[in-house]
Amino acid sequence: TGEVAGALGAGVANVTGAVSLTGTTVATTLNINTSGVLTLGSANRIGGSTLVDINAGELALGAFNNTVGGFTLRNGGLLSGTGTLTAATYALQGGTVGGNLGAGAATVTVLPQLLKLAVLSLLSVAATSMTTWPSWQGSNRRPLMPASALMLT
Repeated sequence: TGEVAGALGAGVANVTGAVSLTGTTVATTLNINTSGVLTLGSANRIGGSTLVDINAGELALGAFNNTVGGFTLRNGGLLSGTGTLTAATYALQGGTVGGNLGAGAATVTVLPQLLKLAVLSLLSVAATSMTTWPSWQGSNRRPLMPASALMLT
């Protein structure tokens, strides 16, 4: 368990353990890898142009909102908290969305579990993902809506 209280500059940042981000980062790419957990200490800790890649790790928003350049969720990764993560683009390749997703364009290749509301401007779903569509249903799950456009590819 560690804490980043200062400012991290540009480059690639990798999270492989439990880290609390009370400072800021403007990393070009932020990778949250297997068993890595990045917990935000307040709103907008991650730079607005940073590409965030959760690969079997977790981004814990808490109650805080953050805007980033791009967001990828894959291999059982988790976005948790009650805050909202907003990105220009989302690549949803499996995992669990337990935090809210803000406006942006999403491409879905493997449907994630959606436990919160996602308000997207464009949703593109690969046809192969449609076979898992019923897994979205559940008492507390809300699907991706309202998207202003839905594209099946």
